[in-house]
Amino acid sequence: MVQSHIKAELLSYGVRLSESARLKFGHPYLRKRRFYGNPDELLTGSSELPQEIILLPSMSVVNGLFRNSSPWSLSVIDGEFVVCKNDAIISAVTFPIEPLYYSLKTKSGVQVNSIVTFLFGHALGIFVNTTCRFASQGNPCKFCSISANEQRPDNAMHWLSAETVSEALSIALDNDNGFVDCIFISGGNFDLDFDDNFSYYSDIAIAAKKVCSYKNRDIEVTLNVFPPKTIDLLEKLKNRAINLLISTEVFEEDNYNFYCPGKAMAYSRDALNKILRASVEILGNKRVYSFAIQGLESDTILLEGVKAYSEMGVCTIVHILHPDPNTYAHKANIPIPSPERILYVAQQVSEIYGKYDFNTSSIYGGRSSLDKESSMHIIEIRSR
Repeated sequence: MVQSHIKAELLSYGVRLSESARLKFGHPYLRKRRFYGNPDELLTGSSELPQEIILLPSMSVVNGLFRNSSPWSLSVIDGEFVVCKNDAIISAVTFPIEPLYYSLKTKSGVQVNSIVTFLFGHALGIFVNTTCRFASQGNPCKFCSISANEQRPDNAMHWLSAETVSEALSIALDNDNGFVDCIFISGGNFDLDFDDNFSYYSDIAIAAKKVCSYKNRDIEVTLNVFPPKTIDLLEKLKNRAINLLISTEVFEEDNYNFYCPGKAMAYSRDALNKILRASVEILGNKRVYSFAIQGLESDTILLEGVKAYSEMGVCTIVHILHPDPNTYAHKANIPIPSPERILYVAQQVSEIYGKYDFNTSSIYGGRSSLDKESSMHIIEIRSR
């Protein structure tokens, strides 16, 4: 089976954890920490789960989504980890190795891995704030599991200064695995003053870029943040080689109002698009990105939106919906896209990326998206 097909199936169906895999998995592999959400079924049989699964030999990284109903299983056969479908071995797999810096501390005694985490097999993630004001005020996005996630690690930092991030990041880069080409910074809104919120996150991104420069490391810095009300604040990121990523989620206005009630009260869909256009004008070509979620609206609307954004100069990364337990999406039984739909959209996105010369491999290249595969143009539609 083509490995992009395997990734699509695992993002659609998830995977069961066999007893053999449960017993064998552990250190030195990277274990799931659930900073934001919990995409797994509540009963998985183990708290020690892979954060990500690496398909061999392609090294494609897929989110570890554990569902007991899946036809896929993660197993150990002849001492090696494999994924099987209906008990037939499909692919050998491995997992990211826990980086050395996970055991290190800053000068003030803070664990580095409470600030910096290893993502996607190639990125350092800095999750600045694992809460969100929209959620705390009762207006979360209907697929968000921040409020529902009771398994969030208690060692995650809830507020970070630029100085703290710089120190932790410096330690991480001195002790990484040599494959890091992206620093991904993300976090929820601290308050409803979106200008202050944006300025704070921008300072973190600028500090991270300075560390990369000091270390003489050619690493992309991507900031995923809610946009400011004052457009001129975007100038903070101008000419700094920092990518801005805005989670726009869906394209059709009624869907946006329904699925993102907190965001919709802060910004209309038109206002959000205005911010995106201004961001392209200020930050330049191939510096502005959006997140959209496949499964919340029709694939036709989704692809029309991706094309329209591309014409604006905005590159869209398409995540696959995972209805996390105790979220509206889970309770309403919103269906997860089928593997065929995932592959079709990814192939269409790949064509759009080619037309506009977009490449998200080193600015994101995520585990819940086929954006890296689309950027590399290695998506194959399943033969019928």
